[in-house]
Amino acid sequence: MKSIDRKLTSVLLLTTTCCLDAVGQSAETGTLTIDTDTPVVRIEARAAGRSFVRLPSLDYVIQLNPQCAAGLKPRAISLSVADTRKSLATDDISGESATASTFTIPGSQIGPIAMKDFCIAEAGEQESPQTSQNQSDRDQKVTIASVVSLQASLLCASETESRMTYASRGLDVILECELPRETRDEMSN
Repeated sequence: MKSIDRKLTSVLLLTTTCCLDAVGQSAETGTLTIDTDTPVVRIEARAAGRSFVRLPSLDYVIQLNPQCAAGLKPRAISLSVADTRKSLATDDISGESATASTFTIPGSQIGPIAMKDFCIAEAGEQESPQTSQNQSDRDQKVTIASVVSLQASLLCASETESRMTYASRGLDVILECELPRETRDEMSN
């Protein structure tokens, strides 16, 4: 029984030591907080049966809040989504508040989104005031969570050392069903 107690105590001490080292390392490297807006993409009513939506280029305003460990300062931030990359140097990084940066992701780097029963035009529908109720039912929005993933890295450095911190964030998009131009014109008159 004493042998088992000693082994268990040894395992617990080793585990505690490893965990304390891990906690100390993460606190020393720094943090990078990422906040973004959510762009709105308007799509026209689609024929039934079409279940994929191709997105255009998406523009995001990204708020970055880098915090380095004591004695280190932010030297660079790198952002990437698919093949799109952006780097911010020391002069681009605000030391006292969040750093804002625009980031554009080309539509060709965003995969099609599978959508079911969203923004579907009814077969044989006439564009007239009598169908305005049906049209307004389809004038809807849906948020697609994490349509792409933003990867970011923060380089914190002093004259004698440097450390990297990594972060990622899913970027959302809002799809808004747009009425055909003829129907919008009729409804506004």
